[in-house]
Order: sequence, then structure tokens, then C-alpha cells
Amino acid sequence: MHSQLFGAALGVSDPSFVSGDDFESVAKRLTTEMNFTAGTRAPYPEVAGAHAVHDTVVKRYRHPNFFPHDCILQVRTRA
Repeated sequence: MHSQLFGAALGVSDPSFVSGDDFESVAKRLTTEMNFTAGTRAPYPEVAGAHAVHDTVVKRYRHPNFFPHDCILQVRTRA
């Protein structure tokens, strides 16, 4: 349920989705993990058309705070 809630709050749409979340009350940190559906084809800069995604990396982005808690987006994206 949390994944659907955070996905709606962040405006995440297909083929991306929220794959998990982790709330650390002592550290006051909320980490939201985002992924995309296997087999997704995506545009690539300077190359026409949509292409299969083979190599990925996980990037971490600081999002505006979630009330008094730090909010981190952990996103799997094309390398």
C-alpha cells in the first residue's frame, strides 16, 4: 500500500513504479525506491527511436523534505 501511496504522491507513471520504501525514524529519513518494468524501451539522446535498456545504475536524489524527515529517491536508471 505504501508503494501505491508514494507513487501517486510523486506522480510516477508507467513504465516506472515505486518498488519499495524504507522509513528510519531515528535517522528521520524516508527512502523511496523507484524502478521500471523489465523490457521497457526508452529514447536515447541523439539516436532516433526507442531502445532496449541493458545496463542500469542506481542513483540517489535528495527530494524536498517529507514533514521533518529527509526524503531520498533511489532510482534505477539507464547507465
